Amino acid sequence: MRIKKLQHKRLNFPPQEIQSLREQLETCPVDDIYRVLEPLHEWPFVRGDIYHWITVLNRFDDIMAEVCENYQLTSLQMKTFDAGTQRLLVAIVTFSRLLMENCINRNLYNSVERLDCLLNTNDPEVLECTLRLLLRAAQRWSYQRDLKTSLTTMSGRLLTITESWQLHGQKQDTAAATATVDSSVEGEDEATVDGTASHTSEFKILARENIDTSLQISASVVRFSYFRTTEEAQQLEADYSCNNNSSSGSMTKSDAPVFKEGLITVDVSLETLGFTRGISASEEELRQAFNKLVAQYNIPELQQYKLRHRIQVAASFMSGDSSLRFSLLRSRIYAAAILSQLMSELEFKNGFLSREPNFTANIIGVMQPEVHAPLSVQTAVLLALEAILKQRSEVS
Repeated sequence: MRIKKLQHKRLNFPPQEIQSLREQLETCPVDDIYRVLEPLHEWPFVRGDIYHWITVLNRFDDIMAEVCENYQLTSLQMKTFDAGTQRLLVAIVTFSRLLMENCINRNLYNSVERLDCLLNTNDPEVLECTLRLLLRAAQRWSYQRDLKTSLTTMSGRLLTITESWQLHGQKQDTAAATATVDSSVEGEDEATVDGTASHTSEFKILARENIDTSLQISASVVRFSYFRTTEEAQQLEADYSCNNNSSSGSMTKSDAPVFKEGLITVDVSLETLGFTRGISASEEELRQAFNKLVAQYNIPELQQYKLRHRIQVAASFMSGDSSLRFSLLRSRIYAAAILSQLMSELEFKNGFLSREPNFTANIIGVMQPEVHAPLSVQTAVLLALEAILKQRSEVS
């Protein structure tokens, strides 16, 4: 939402360089905003004041609101951003984070509702930028009241992003059925198939530039499971019966498929879905794979966010694209850090640390020199540690 607070009458006039940039961002055409912002990888000015940027941030909020509406981001994104929109979003969210990191009165920032919608994006770069800004927002104590109201809708998606990537075919435990996916958490078995590779090594493996071919093949499989309730099974049978009766006019009981309740497991290699190893998949190919699995396994809407994320992770290994893998890994680390800020100590322990009891030690392992993790991943680890170690249970 827009910032409704007016500027202080006693507000000092900003330095000339800040004034110049602010005027550019207030008046330039929307299509030129990213061209103005992209050169600003770091904050080049003295410490500022969010009050100076209210008009700019309100313009950003209006732009994000329009994008969220045009691309229907209140649910899973199905329409891919055009190149200009993607660059615009990344530039806006990144600059907003720079303001949060380098200005006072950060509690004025009021676009959390837009960031909530952006969590539904299928663009890894937009997702990563959104999570990093959310982390900065969550670290402001005065923000947490507003953010916690959105926690019920954010938490399931954040927990999905933090889940293990099951590199060695790790199997998930059965999760209790719940009313919504955003309030369900599936436990995961940290042991691998051969019982030798630990979850700790997963982060070290993921942070390396080159990954063993056999591991890439194993990891390019979509592994996903959920618990289908009796009510969901009955609804599927009723829907199938209704659709077939209206189209064919008759259907015998033996012809109808059986929709069983219980654990539904998906274990599909991307190669069987038409993906080519070593070639990056297009958004259209990812969408087709998603639609095919949803139809084949009757995945309910509340579980589809998790399925899409699994497909995206598997695609990063299928293509061998380390930049995509690193982006998804950074998002995973940021999401865990956000949860540590939004949850109470008990909630964080039961909701996250119960599944990832060694998470802090594991990401610290990424910093070891022999891992050769890229600087961007090391930065994500340090930002996460800053947040997570504020949980008393994580301070040794």
